[in-house]
Amino acid sequence: MEPLTLVRYENRKPLLLRRSARLTVVEGPDRGRSCAIEERPAQVGSAPESDLVLTDPHVSRRHLSVARVESGFRVVDLGSRNGVFYRGGRVQELVVPPESELQVGSGLLRIELGEEQSEEIAGRAAFGELLGSSPEMQQVFGILAAVAPNDVTVLIEGETGTGKELVAEELHQQSQRRDGPFVVVDCGSMPAGLIESELFGHERGAFSGADRARAGAFEEAHRGTVFLDEIGELPLELQTRLLRVLDRREVRRVGGDRPRPVDLRVVAATNRELAKEVRAGRFRQDLYYRLAVARIVLPPLRKRKSDIPILARHFLVELGSADPDRVLTDEVVAALTSRRWPGNVRQLRNFIERVIVMTDGVPSPSQLSSQPGSLPAAAEPPPAAVAGELGWLTRAMPQGYLELPYKHAKDAIVAHFDQLYLGRLVAKHGSNIRRIAQEAGVDRVLVRRLLRRYGLLGGGSEE
Repeated sequence: MEPLTLVRYENRKPLLLRRSARLTVVEGPDRGRSCAIEERPAQVGSAPESDLVLTDPHVSRRHLSVARVESGFRVVDLGSRNGVFYRGGRVQELVVPPESELQVGSGLLRIELGEEQSEEIAGRAAFGELLGSSPEMQQVFGILAAVAPNDVTVLIEGETGTGKELVAEELHQQSQRRDGPFVVVDCGSMPAGLIESELFGHERGAFSGADRARAGAFEEAHRGTVFLDEIGELPLELQTRLLRVLDRREVRRVGGDRPRPVDLRVVAATNRELAKEVRAGRFRQDLYYRLAVARIVLPPLRKRKSDIPILARHFLVELGSADPDRVLTDEVVAALTSRRWPGNVRQLRNFIERVIVMTDGVPSPSQLSSQPGSLPAAAEPPPAAVAGELGWLTRAMPQGYLELPYKHAKDAIVAHFDQLYLGRLVAKHGSNIRRIAQEAGVDRVLVRRLLRRYGLLGGGSEE
């Protein structure tokens, strides 16, 4: 089943397609009443604030919700007294196809699809800070344009370094919540013992060291957006608690005895394919459906090579190059576009930044044509006394490093070492973080953080 919004190309022109859906009472005392099923879940009940208000005495105030997901419509019983029935069986949560009928109280509700509407999307080279004129990015921009103004929950999938956090920031900046907070939680780099408190907050005395009450990320993001990065790393026991936040928009602090309402938008991201994680039993299916109301898959840089010159020029300007057009010769562009860039846009930016630092802001075409990670020629040797003890470092020292400010020179050299050291382990163990951490003798959290920083992590398995 196609998503609620998608981009399709006809005669090489992108079209934004929208398919409406409605929930209609076809039998019972409220026959004829209906409501639209839009990006957010439609709530049904006797409460006046419901999207579909029913007068049937057998219907609870908050009876059920219906939301559009990639594979159909997700139906959730919100704790009703008399239940929700599909094909004769009572359901708590189920994904059903279009034209399905639900027994609610003494009435019958049908999920109906409306007509498909399309509108042409004007070509654009950017969506906020996101850049790209390739068809792959035009499709991403079309979906972003459709979902950004709404409060729909969004799942962003893509390899490491493709720009998932930047997409989340643009979703926030181009929404009605732009004046509210944008709170980032990295579920992949946080120890399991701390992530519950980080997300939900805690009360004083909830655990050893909790000497004062603290609001969690969901409370901090009230009236704004919370971005859950690397959601695929969230422990299973916390996935159930996250479901409650998405369903009821309320949180309960660790050690707390009352729920706290929150008004927020949830955007999540992962470099894993969550559908595969669901099939493997490592991620809850019901949580996947709640997160993937709108799903955006970011293409790797190797599949949008026509965007590399645009990105390279942008990074050169951003990093202080005086004449980027002179630097980006045909030879340089050909060299940059010929590579696979496993670390994607992040690796491209890191490479250009490294060259800028090495050349004091004036890179030559030959230096940009060199292999990412390669070092320029060694500098003139330092004084003999130093050279005698550090001859190997003298020979490896890049041109001009000793003239840089201390912090810049040290950071650049450490970055080279990290990439050289970790690159060898990645070549040996692939993306098996556990084995890399064991051989390096460091914590897996540090390994994952460094691999992500340098664009060396492709899949991020733990075993």
